[in-house]
Amino acid sequence: MAELVNSHIHTHLLSLGLWHCILFICLKPVPLEGIPGRGLKPMQSCDYANQICGKLKIPYPFGMSDDCGLPPYRIHCKQNASYGDGDHAFLQIGTEITPELQVLSFSTQTISLNATHLNAINPDCSPFSEGRASVAFSKQGPFSFSRDNFFVVMGCRASGSCVVDDDDSKTLQCSTACFNELTFRFCNGYTCCITAIPPNAYKLDYVGSGECGSSRVLSPSSFTIRNGTEGDFKYAYYGISVAWSFAYPQNATDCSTAIRDSNYACAPTADCFENDDISGYNCNCAKGYSGDGYKAGIGCVAGGVGALIVVISMIFIIISRTMRRRRKRKQNFQRVGGQQLVSFLFSERELLKATANFSKKNLIGQGGFAKVYFGKLSMVHGTRKVAIKRAKAIALEERVTQMQTFVMEILLLRKAAHNNVVQLLGCCVETSVPLLVYEYVENGTVRDYLKPQGRNPMIVMQGRTTSFQSLWAWRLHVALEVAEALSYLHDLPEPIYHLDMKSDNILIDKHYNPKVADFGLACLLTSDATHLSNPIAAGTYGYVDPEYYRIPRITDKYDVYSFGVILLELLSSLPAYSPPMVLANHFRTVVNMEEEAAKHRLQQPSFIDARLESDEDTLECICSVARVAQRCVALKGSERPSIQEVLRQLKRMQAKLGAGRSKFTGKSANWDGIEDWDSNEDIPVVWSSSMTMRNSTSGEPSMVSSLSPSGPVHSISRSEWTVSSNGTQVSSSIEIQ
Repeated sequence: MAELVNSHIHTHLLSLGLWHCILFICLKPVPLEGIPGRGLKPMQSCDYANQICGKLKIPYPFGMSDDCGLPPYRIHCKQNASYGDGDHAFLQIGTEITPELQVLSFSTQTISLNATHLNAINPDCSPFSEGRASVAFSKQGPFSFSRDNFFVVMGCRASGSCVVDDDDSKTLQCSTACFNELTFRFCNGYTCCITAIPPNAYKLDYVGSGECGSSRVLSPSSFTIRNGTEGDFKYAYYGISVAWSFAYPQNATDCSTAIRDSNYACAPTADCFENDDISGYNCNCAKGYSGDGYKAGIGCVAGGVGALIVVISMIFIIISRTMRRRRKRKQNFQRVGGQQLVSFLFSERELLKATANFSKKNLIGQGGFAKVYFGKLSMVHGTRKVAIKRAKAIALEERVTQMQTFVMEILLLRKAAHNNVVQLLGCCVETSVPLLVYEYVENGTVRDYLKPQGRNPMIVMQGRTTSFQSLWAWRLHVALEVAEALSYLHDLPEPIYHLDMKSDNILIDKHYNPKVADFGLACLLTSDATHLSNPIAAGTYGYVDPEYYRIPRITDKYDVYSFGVILLELLSSLPAYSPPMVLANHFRTVVNMEEEAAKHRLQQPSFIDARLESDEDTLECICSVARVAQRCVALKGSERPSIQEVLRQLKRMQAKLGAGRSKFTGKSANWDGIEDWDSNEDIPVVWSSSMTMRNSTSGEPSMVSSLSPSGPVHSISRSEWTVSSNGTQVSSSIEIQ
């Protein structure tokens, strides 16, 4: 009987891959290190457990001596009264501009460096003077700025610019106006504006000018005011977030190819994950192991003999629970939602076959957290095209959040059964990273149709029966259908907020209808709550509600702001963010000119896509949608309409456009604003439309379209367009008095 029991236990242990773990913990615990590759030094004389400078523990590959760490990651530990008492760690950057910076903290992928003194301050508070500052890393080195950094300009009527990597074409610009009441905690109560720093940048040269204006680069999460000094900005400090990684070995482009190279840095029991902010990879110990994850550092260490009794006492519970989960996996999923949750549970083998082992040829999209692959699944009645979302391999400490996101996306899509929401077909629960299987939506994203040389649905749909009379009619249809989806989500008994609405997350199906996708950041508002505070993550820069930076709180007006940016994209075909331009800010600059227009004649590029139709009814509709967008992107959430209000207006516009189409008569189409808002709040800017366009070669009037703000203090004096002979390049100017 004992032999039978032992045999049964042995079989289960082998099936779970645990038998080798028990054998291992019976032995003396040692780091699981491989043979160091070229450039990776074994730390024979370095005690990394005691590599400490002040309050910081120094991890590999950083080090304070020749015996510890690699040269590009050298740390100098020294006292500096400017940073307080005791020892402080300084990263030896080694460039002429930035010899060293104080280290605030280390993480698996980034290092936070003190940037409090790197300010470009206008010393004379004169409009004719400016301050300058720079920070630079070696172009060939292992460091670059992460996407967590922002270029910040502070002050009333202040302006600033930031040249990235000595490339003038990548100049970031930001300016403030005193009437802007939106401020952030790290602005010390002053009006400020922010612009995202592009990832993989290695050098920033920035200028602060204007009336006592200043500019700086910082990571908002690092902003700290010392205890007991809240409100006193001189006691604040902040850092820049710097990405670091190991370069891929020669002929390697990702973790799957790097692991086969002798230079591979990760320990045998560590996971490799790609760094999105700099070309390269990082390592982290697998679950059940501790250490730095690098074979030339501490490596990864399992438990010792002292843990053996505890492990054996728990092993039977682990086996029992694991086997029960395996036997009842499908029943468990059905119990929490059944077919409404997912139609099928897919095996890893099925998905590997469907995607040719997740071949790069099948990669159809990727974001910061996941990649999406095209696949063909074998079904009972043939094959079905699917899109498979595969989470990226990430650091161990982040996997709990990743799994929470995975489960939340399933639960939310279970509730979101709508024609304009992408359908979840199933998932795979056998893999170390989450896999979700969606219907395949074949005609790309809305962004694909807005690019200068992008898709044209009116050409594609020729010869088909369609209700779209024009390109603008189709764009209005897209806006209305997306608003339908958001209205549905917000109207649920427990509302769903998407939090990552953008043109790249709106897919176009074979009938050219939109479907809202990617609920990875979405959240559920319980019936007893009115808002969400401090959510885990929120959105894509350019679409994020600006109030979120000031008060990290989520309401329905967050999605309304993002939807307003999408409306601006549909109107202009411009991207939401293209350094240095943030589309919503550019739009406000165009329409909020009452104060300055009386003093200056202002020229601005036209905002409306010249490819859109130019008849009178279309122009009236375009003006109306611009008014809707204006309210949606208001800086204050309280000034924005609900998505239900927006939907009602779009329906009225679509009905008016369909019923009142007529040939263009050459007259201006004046639209006196939206009369049916639930709020009667007065809006100072009233849109009017006018059109003139001349062919740059013939000089003859051509297609038309321009928008300008009109009101008691200014009017259009001239609006002029030029278009190249092939009709692909358009330029324009608007003069306002």
